[in-house]
Amino acid sequence: MSIAELKDGILLALGSLASNKFRSGLTILGVLIGVWSVIAMTSLIKGLDNAVQQSITDLGSNILFVSRYSPDTDFDELTDEQRNRKPITRDEADAIARNCPAVAAVSPEDYYFARGGNSVKYKNRKANRPLVVGVLQDYIKVRTTGLSQGRFISKIDNQTRASVCVIGDDIRTAIFPEDDPIDKQIRVNNYRFTVIGVFEKKKSMFGSSDNNKLVMPLETFMKMYPWEKALSLAVSARSGRHIETGPGADYRGPASIAQSTVQQRK
Repeated sequence: MSIAELKDGILLALGSLASNKFRSGLTILGVLIGVWSVIAMTSLIKGLDNAVQQSITDLGSNILFVSRYSPDTDFDELTDEQRNRKPITRDEADAIARNCPAVAAVSPEDYYFARGGNSVKYKNRKANRPLVVGVLQDYIKVRTTGLSQGRFISKIDNQTRASVCVIGDDIRTAIFPEDDPIDKQIRVNNYRFTVIGVFEKKKSMFGSSDNNKLVMPLETFMKMYPWEKALSLAVSARSGRHIETGPGADYRGPASIAQSTVQQRK
């Protein structure tokens, strides 16, 4: 194409635009709206992806959860195998920690859900239906959470079945809006406990908050609720690559150990 032909083409295009200003304006506007829509959606998706990645990082990217049933289990339609499946035991948690070199720590956990919600009170103040959990001292290692005040549950606390607890930030705000909670006596489902620590405030994840939680020694929990035998495990791998399954995955990883445990229990 010669320079003259190119010039004629440009002049023809400009002439067409000038003679059809309204239609040309709508066309340009439509293109701009389309481009900006694509940019906005791309930015939104990227932002959501970053939020999910940050939530996973806050939770712990090297954590594997082991439970008696999968999260999508329909408890109204359990199979015979599922009904007869035994609860996870402390011995199995110890076996995973002892036999799997890729595991950094194992946290056996037991949850109690009172009818109408758990009750945590201090004087005339109460928390809003907090989660009550029995844990061992390795909980704080696996969950990679810190404390804003006090200390965490120790091995001795479990051995002596001490009535001590660590509370989340939402509970602290609800029942200790101005007071220092450390060494204060509170009522947990009508049992008396001493607050020894407060968790750091964490961001909510997928609409749920980890700040409305109270943890106590697992042995104390089992003394209070002996019928609650269904432990779940939070397993921390030494690195994120040990969580992978499939080709190239480390066969010593916690996923492999957990699967072996399930197979042995069937």
